[in-house]
Amino acid sequence: MVERNQGLTTTYNQLKDPACDDPEILALRRLHEDLDHAVLAAYAWPDIPVPAYVTPTTPATRAAQESFEDEIIDRLFALNTTRAEQEQLQGAGKATTSPAKKAARKLPKPAAADKQLDLAVQTARKGPKS
Repeated sequence: MVERNQGLTTTYNQLKDPACDDPEILALRRLHEDLDHAVLAAYAWPDIPVPAYVTPTTPATRAAQESFEDEIIDRLFALNTTRAEQEQLQGAGKATTSPAKKAARKLPKPAAADKQLDLAVQTARKGPKS
């Protein structure tokens, strides 16, 4: 979209327009859908169908979008509840950890897909080569 001097608002309006058949917009739409699939896989939820990345225009597409969003929210809520319970059980009887110690903990190394996504984000942030 840089070549067209087109901003994000215009790009995303086209992206969500189901009638838009611009090849660059279609490619961006596929990337968004691929990202949704990757996130679902990371949560081990590949069973959730990903709707098309467009504004729903029919009752069926609206229902699919709402179902997708509701299922994600429900599962995140359940996951949060489970993790909070686990943290509560693990923390019972232990002294609280200082914020400095929590910050010093090492995070797990990202998976290969995470590294690829990080590389793509870094490349995108650098912008086009001059």
